Amino acid sequence: MRRYNNTSKEARILVPFSYEGILRQKGDSYVFRNALRNYFFDKDLFAFNDALKTDLYFFGRQQQVMEIINGHLEQRNTGLFGLRKTGKTSIIYDVKRKIKDKNAFAVFVSCQNPEISEVSWVGSIYYVVKCIYEEAGINCTPDISDYSEQTAVSLMREAISRVYSETKKSVMAIFEEVEHITYRKASNEKWRYGKESISFWKAVRSVFQEQESHFTFCIVGTNPICTEYDVIDKTDNPIFCGVSVSYIPGFDVQQTRDMVRKLGRIMGIRFDETLYSKLTEEYGGHPFLIRCVC
Repeated sequence: MRRYNNTSKEARILVPFSYEGILRQKGDSYVFRNALRNYFFDKDLFAFNDALKTDLYFFGRQQQVMEIINGHLEQRNTGLFGLRKTGKTSIIYDVKRKIKDKNAFAVFVSCQNPEISEVSWVGSIYYVVKCIYEEAGINCTPDISDYSEQTAVSLMREAISRVYSETKKSVMAIFEEVEHITYRKASNEKWRYGKESISFWKAVRSVFQEQESHFTFCIVGTNPICTEYDVIDKTDNPIFCGVSVSYIPGFDVQQTRDMVRKLGRIMGIRFDETLYSKLTEEYGGHPFLIRCVC
């Protein structure tokens, strides 16, 4: 049980008891409390450095989750931006969980993956299509040799149509860490100077326009500038004014209280009520910094 409890920080913690063990210590009035302390209180629930992949310890971002889901249902492309470690990826995982109840599914595409950021826009479209098939559970591995500048868009469009035909669910592609394929921000020269970026977003935008009721996209990152350039390398930016952008706010006092109080209570820690406003003020409502301090 101790090995199980340590496999994942997000796993529910189980405290085992044995019949013989209880009988052996029946004179000890602290037998249950000691077991709880040994298995439960030793775990630091504030020490989450990675994105939350379950909703067990997910706090304060329900509004942003619903805005993205509603954007997809209303056939709008969305953007989510905020400082690092403010919960962008955790929000995306929550979107993936909740959108399944809306006859849709979300495809997580990390733009820092070299299969997107270090290849041409054609190779990037191929990777997106592959991710869509995998997320939909369709046993189909597209052949990269079929993809060219002339065929990539039509093949992506066909993939969306096939997925909708077989699953009856629409698709939302979520492009996280978009800076890696953004004009003047990307590390790869072709993307940084705009050539690949223009072609890629042209392709994605055209698929959205032709498959509007079946496909949308969401852009996630720290900087929304990819949606703010009107012209890139003397060419109109395909996603200029084409994305509903929202920003992640800091926690307010109530959200800080909910997070700190719940996590602390599980570990047997009680916080003074005056501390919640102090934490919010001192650390700007940044949930990661607040947890680090706790």
